[in-house]
Amino acid sequence: MISGYRTSLLLILLILLILVCSLVCTPSLAASGKPDGDGNVITVVMDNNYPPFSFRDASGNLVGISVDMWRLWETQTGKKVEITGLAWDDAIHRMESGEFDVIDTFFFSEERSKIYDFTPSYTDVDVVIFFNANVPGISSLESLDGFVVGMHKGDSSIADVKKRGVTVREYDSYASVVKAAKNGEIVVFILDKPSGVYYLYNQGIQDQFRYTSPIMSGALHRAVKKGNTELLAEINQGFTRIPRGEYDTLDRTWYGTPVTSPEYLRIIAFFAGAVILVIVLLVIWNHMLKTSVAQKTAELKAELDQRRRAEDALNRATRKLSILNAITFNDIQNALFSLSGYFELEKQMPADEKTQGYRQKQERILHTISSTLQFAKNYQDLGMKPPAWQDVSQVFALGISHIDSSQLSRNIRLDHLEIYSDPFLENVFHALAENVIIHSKTATEITLQYKETSGGLFLIFEDNGAGIPEPMKEKIFERQIEGRNGMSLYLVREILSITGITIKETGTEGKGARFEMLVPKGEYRFAKKP
Repeated sequence: MISGYRTSLLLILLILLILVCSLVCTPSLAASGKPDGDGNVITVVMDNNYPPFSFRDASGNLVGISVDMWRLWETQTGKKVEITGLAWDDAIHRMESGEFDVIDTFFFSEERSKIYDFTPSYTDVDVVIFFNANVPGISSLESLDGFVVGMHKGDSSIADVKKRGVTVREYDSYASVVKAAKNGEIVVFILDKPSGVYYLYNQGIQDQFRYTSPIMSGALHRAVKKGNTELLAEINQGFTRIPRGEYDTLDRTWYGTPVTSPEYLRIIAFFAGAVILVIVLLVIWNHMLKTSVAQKTAELKAELDQRRRAEDALNRATRKLSILNAITFNDIQNALFSLSGYFELEKQMPADEKTQGYRQKQERILHTISSTLQFAKNYQDLGMKPPAWQDVSQVFALGISHIDSSQLSRNIRLDHLEIYSDPFLENVFHALAENVIIHSKTATEITLQYKETSGGLFLIFEDNGAGIPEPMKEKIFERQIEGRNGMSLYLVREILSITGITIKETGTEGKGARFEMLVPKGEYRFAKKP
């Protein structure tokens, strides 16, 4: 009996001893914030309202630069990180109570250094004074006398600001500080610059506020409870392992990438002045053309039928001018690009024969630019004057008067025909006759006559030369063709199309060229009946 009694007593004492040990050990575990049994998990707390470092997105997820850094740390160390985002004041208190291993987005201060050990800083943050644009004279803490200044509760700089005699009103988050400014509760607030600017744009009041130069500067750290040196060393080692390129990627993700390349700017600097000058001149020219078109349109409203025809013609002229402008711009840009290339080659080579060749090419390109601009100048009034009724015989005589056509006899059969066309009709006949002289060496006669049909009137220009091969009949109207001056015939088609007149080549090779211009019904008449 006595032996059994002793055994029971020993068993009871053992149970009491286990209970006492458990009561003693429990506070120790609570102080560490997390049981030590799971050494592969680290708990981190940070501000949930501190963009771009840590904040909630539209779905409520915690995102930001600091969050992404910890995910990279996980990859390098193989340890899991549990991140919690809280209101900053709450985050600090719960870290101090031992709920978390690490606190992030943390500024150093002498008071905090008594409680925490800090990692090296990973970024610098400026603190500035934001003030309503209607309030002048805010430049420093000394200029805040008499103002109630909004600040983020838990901000390490609050104590320094209060020491200057400034009245501070604390808010739970950065967002609530800016909302208070938006609602007119405060006109001045002090925040870290990145987060302050973010919420000004977020609230749509960025134009209503200004900010000063930095009044102080701080550095973001991570911190652990005082004396936890092993964990601090582990954290530092993990972040040191992250490649520099990964940090650069984070910067581009959260801060963006510059649009303009400095190297590109250096390359085009030599030509920037000339290009800008050309663009300005073309803009002014276009503006003058538009003004002229508007004035002419107003004048043409006097007569209903005339107005209809003039407006249609001016609309078509505007489209043609757009094409002409596009061509001119394209030529200038291509020539400048080529000149830039040869110039870069020239700079890299000594002044030998090859260098001289590059210089000659540059001169030819500059000549091309000059010719292109001269071409645009010659035809800048195309379509600017309203179409009018014109005597075809008189206009033809004026057109060929500018060239030496003495070797050609003329056969004109028009019966006082008049057509409604652009004032540049004279250039049409000039170009047609000039092409005969240049390209049809055997021609001795040119003919201009008409033929009425059910679809309109054909105005026919032909010669008795060698004619035009079938494959070339359409190509001669293109802007550039090899071995032939195609520019003139290109413009012939453009000028005629302003009033709806079409042109095509229908001659037979070996029997001469034949150009048929179809004038729509209502766009031609006879001063005297044929």
